[in-house]
Amino acid sequence: MKTLTQLIVVIFTTLIYVTPVQADSLALRFLGTGEMITLEAALQIAGVDLHQDTNLEWSEIGNLEMYVLGCWAVPMVDPASEIPLGTGIDCLVPDPTPDSQGEGISLQALSLFVFDSGTIVTFGLTSVRPFRDGGIGNAGGAVSHITGSIPNNKNGVIGGTGAYAGKVGAARVSGAVFLGDFPGLITFDCLWIVSVEDLLPPGLAKLEAEASLPPGQVK
Repeated sequence: MKTLTQLIVVIFTTLIYVTPVQADSLALRFLGTGEMITLEAALQIAGVDLHQDTNLEWSEIGNLEMYVLGCWAVPMVDPASEIPLGTGIDCLVPDPTPDSQGEGISLQALSLFVFDSGTIVTFGLTSVRPFRDGGIGNAGGAVSHITGSIPNNKNGVIGGTGAYAGKVGAARVSGAVFLGDFPGLITFDCLWIVSVEDLLPPGLAKLEAEASLPPGQVK
């Protein structure tokens, strides 16, 4: 069981690094290199059942399972401090719409934000393009492609588990990846803004969940 001092430290840390106390948005960062895993393995890590925990149609889930290229799991951290918050997972599916805007590709992304208190699930379209010749903005070669998407009716929070069960909202991503070792490995440095109503920060959500447990069952 956590002592009072430990609980105070957790609350204080949460207020500093994941503010405000109750918000409509979270700023999160996928940061690190992940090996390719299957969709089944990714959902097991996240504790997510797409049929029960999201608003995806059966046909959409079927397309995901049939056409997914793979999934990649990396540390998810606070953008400013890089304090670990959980695990971020991206599962990528080719978008059938041709890209007529030059070099680059469009992808459908199922993204999983895995906290101790539950998982947020987002789904939507994203664009991926190589950096311009000459290494402009590519962090000295640490990343090779820029990626991003803006919230609309095709990009958003589609459900979740635990403290985030039934949540819906918007998701925005702006970041960069290194695809030199694709598909075996992807290196991510991606900033996310995830927006839903009455969203508890991860640390407080975990404390709230633990507070509902009988005495002696707090982990």
